[in-house]
Amino acid sequence: MWTPAPFEQPQLKAGHDLVRRIRLGTVVTAAPLNATPVPFYLDADRGTGGTLVGHLARANRHCEALATGPEVLVSFTGPQTYVSAEWYVTQPRVSTWYYAAAHVHGRARLIESPEAVRAILDRSFAAFGSPDSNWRPDPAYVDRLLPAIVGLEIDIERIEAQQRYGQDGPPADQTAVFERLRNGGPGDREIASWMRDAPGSALSPA
Repeated sequence: MWTPAPFEQPQLKAGHDLVRRIRLGTVVTAAPLNATPVPFYLDADRGTGGTLVGHLARANRHCEALATGPEVLVSFTGPQTYVSAEWYVTQPRVSTWYYAAAHVHGRARLIESPEAVRAILDRSFAAFGSPDSNWRPDPAYVDRLLPAIVGLEIDIERIEAQQRYGQDGPPADQTAVFERLRNGGPGDREIASWMRDAPGSALSPA
């Protein structure tokens, strides 16, 4: 992934933080070429770079390629939006796109054991659900689903990460775009919060 220096997040922790915030990653294999969106939780303490853990339907034809333990790319894309040149204080400018992205490179491994798959599902429910919720899945219902599910683990070898939120421009332009976004709709406000917290941002943290 081409990443200009002002937007680069070279530290492993920064890549992990993006993966944790975005959670839905698109798993890509080269032979054969295929891609599947998968929600992942990160086990940062497993392996040298951490391990992505998720699950997918056994009927998904992508499982055939993943079962061979291939090298994979997992693409995580966070909040994104078009930014018009007219929003900037300094002129002339051109319109652009603001976004966060992380590309995870690693080796895939399918998990077949029903007990291990159930453990993945249980941890997924805990990782993705609301911390205030007391909901738990019905065990008998999960038992019926298990034959149709496989677990997926990806040992992380490296992460390319960036947050492209105008850090290469004047602080006045960052502030102008931020104000436009934070006074917009829910999606715009989410991007504004990411923009404020991005490394290299000229904006004040929350």
